[in-house]
Amino acid sequence: MANGIPTIDIAPFRSGSTAERAAVAEEVDAASRFIGFFKIGGHGVSPELITAMERVTTEFFDQPESAKLELQSPSPDVNRGYAPMGTEALSYSVGVESPPDLFEAFNVGVQRDSLDYAAMAPNHSVLYHENLWPERPEQMKVIWEEYLAAMTKLAQEILQIFGLALGVDVDYFSSRATQSPDVFRAINYRRTDGSASPTPGQMRMGAHSDYGTCTLLHADPVPGLQVLGKGEKWIDVTPTP
Repeated sequence: MANGIPTIDIAPFRSGSTAERAAVAEEVDAASRFIGFFKIGGHGVSPELITAMERVTTEFFDQPESAKLELQSPSPDVNRGYAPMGTEALSYSVGVESPPDLFEAFNVGVQRDSLDYAAMAPNHSVLYHENLWPERPEQMKVIWEEYLAAMTKLAQEILQIFGLALGVDVDYFSSRATQSPDVFRAINYRRTDGSASPTPGQMRMGAHSDYGTCTLLHADPVPGLQVLGKGEKWIDVTPTP
């Protein structure tokens, strides 16, 4: 383990023997029991795609605030579009009140247009709301859709590992997540010149628990990411290239 956070190569699960697949599942099981967070290698996502995603995302956030506000979500319930800095406080997810977090974000999600989905999800219009795409960067929509598809595929593999780790059918979870309302969210924490100092208790992003079955996080090497370990001890997470 590096800094208390294990790194797991999941490539053998994809192409290895039965024993190798079981070994990956055992590692994931141990990490999930110990801390509920682990770094993965061998994920199969193209480095070129990751670099392209980072590039257009940076270009989007570098735009004037007025351009980004044109893509603001139509409702707090709709997890789409631009979320300006100071409009969320994620510590509420764990029952802790705090000042607004100092980050801005942009969100898209999978599109589910079929009437079958509408019948299954009463809040279909919220969960599968139409995405709000910027005109610039021009390539953002194409690159983000490709990246979201890659993350969806990877998440399905992680769910299969969960199934094997828990001793049920390998497709037990992945087969039940074929209509999941997946969301891709990019978050920008950069402090701009002239911005006010944080108020007492205010953070870039407060302590929180994610709502979904599985979160895939791509983080840059800037320090700040922490995970709460056993004994209520915060562990620094250093992303591996």
